[in-house]
Amino acid sequence: MQDGFQGLARRMLSPGDAKLAGALVREAGWNQVDADWRLMIETGEAVGLFTQRGTPEQLVATALSLPHGPDFAWISMVLVSAAWRRRGLATTLLRDRIDAVVGRGATPMLDATEDGREVYLPLGFRDLYPISRLQVDELPHLARPPHRATPISELDLETLRTWDADRFGADRCPVLQAIRERAPERAWILRHAGGDIAGYVLGRDGLNASQIGPLMAEDTESPRELLEAAMTDLAGPVFIDVPDRHGELTDWLGGLGFTRQRGFVRMAHERDQPFDNPDATFVIAGPELG
Repeated sequence: MQDGFQGLARRMLSPGDAKLAGALVREAGWNQVDADWRLMIETGEAVGLFTQRGTPEQLVATALSLPHGPDFAWISMVLVSAAWRRRGLATTLLRDRIDAVVGRGATPMLDATEDGREVYLPLGFRDLYPISRLQVDELPHLARPPHRATPISELDLETLRTWDADRFGADRCPVLQAIRERAPERAWILRHAGGDIAGYVLGRDGLNASQIGPLMAEDTESPRELLEAAMTDLAGPVFIDVPDRHGELTDWLGGLGFTRQRGFVRMAHERDQPFDNPDATFVIAGPELG
């Protein structure tokens, strides 16, 4: 893509652009806050299109790729300001990120909305599995029950690094660490009697709702215990993105008042199999992070 595309200047975003990018999120009504943008810009590659006239410059379109190890990268935050839509900017930036990831020998991955899926299929993306965003506006009071979960410490993070990588398919410790630092009260780990990890959960603040996730676990009982710990004293609203295969967890959340807001589809470029273990992925980190 050439600089000056349709009178716009293209450049890679820096952490200082987080507020400009945040304005696009607020216009679109998405849930990411400026801290999410800083995380994604610092750990990934975000590209933007800026107006070349006027002061200050205006950011009108974005897209990013977030590498998760050498095998795959997450593509997300394809945003265009309303006044600049229907000019091919989103497709241009999307192809820019696909080409960048493929050029490094990695697989582009994404979580598409149900409408967005129709855009990605012709570009070579294939369905892996469906995900539902569950939302509650106000949680019932969850008095902290007796449970085995304990807050995630710095030492736990080092142990989690390998455990999570084995199930997610890549080392994403920088992302996990950044989320934990933002909301340590939502970060919990569960261990078996012998000390081995049974699962963990994280959470963070959002523009419209708190986002719980990721949650990885080895059995179907641990997620409930982890969510009870993570959501204690959390008023709402809350978003939780649960793969549809985990129907028991969805039903349990429904008992707390969660309802389905929208759907996503996890997709991979020219690949039919996920890198993560779907049986262990009970809640994703969010469509922007994987």
